[in-house]
Amino acid sequence: MATTKSRVWINFGEFFEEASIKGISELDAAEALLSALRLRVHAYGHRRRYFTDGSELLPRDIQPQRVPVELWREIQDVAPDLSSRWVDDEGDPEQWVNVDWVSGNLNSGIWDLGTITFLLRNYHALRIPAADGKKILSSLTGAPLKRRGAPAGPRCSKERTLVALGFDRWVKEGGDQPGGPSVAKIATELCDINLSADDFENQKRRIHAGIKTIIDRR
Repeated sequence: MATTKSRVWINFGEFFEEASIKGISELDAAEALLSALRLRVHAYGHRRRYFTDGSELLPRDIQPQRVPVELWREIQDVAPDLSSRWVDDEGDPEQWVNVDWVSGNLNSGIWDLGTITFLLRNYHALRIPAADGKKILSSLTGAPLKRRGAPAGPRCSKERTLVALGFDRWVKEGGDQPGGPSVAKIATELCDINLSADDFENQKRRIHAGIKTIIDRR
C-alpha cells in the first residue's frame, strides 16, 4: 500500500498481498475489487493492441491506459483460482474478456464500435489509485474509513433492515461452512443502486460492518 506522498498507485499483486496481511481471503478481495471497478474505481495498465492477423496497432502506448469500464461490466464473478472469464457465446465465441487478478493481466477480443474494427487488447501490470485500494480493503476488514464521530454500521431503520436481511442470507447460504458466502458481496447486492458512487460505497461499508457485527456476536 502507498507509504509516501509520491506513491499514488497500488498494483493488483500488491493489493492481494496487502489483503493477505490483513487476513482477508483473496477471493473476497477479488470480488470486492471487481465490484469497485464496475462502479467507480478506474484501473490502468500498459496496453498493447493487435489486429486479428497478429500485426500490432501502432504507435504503442508509452503511458498506462485506463481499462474501459465496459470490460469490467461484462464480467459477472471471480473463479476460485482468482481468474474471470466472459464470452459472448460459449458455443461460438466472437468476443471475450479474460482476467488473471493476482498477476494483474487482462486480455480481450472486442469490436471497436468507433472504427468497426475487431481488436485484441491486452493490459498488463494493472493498478488502481492507492486511496481506492485502501478503501476497498478497509470495507472488508469491517474498519471503514469514516469521519470523526461517525459510527460504523447502519445509520437508519432501512439500513438496519438490510443488515438483518443480509445476515439471514449469509446463514441460509452456508456462512458457517468452508467456502461460504462473501459478506462483502452480499452487502454490495443489498445497496441502493440509485445512490451516487460515493454514497453507494459508504452504504455498502455500513451494511458490511453491521452484518459482521452480528456474525461476531453469535
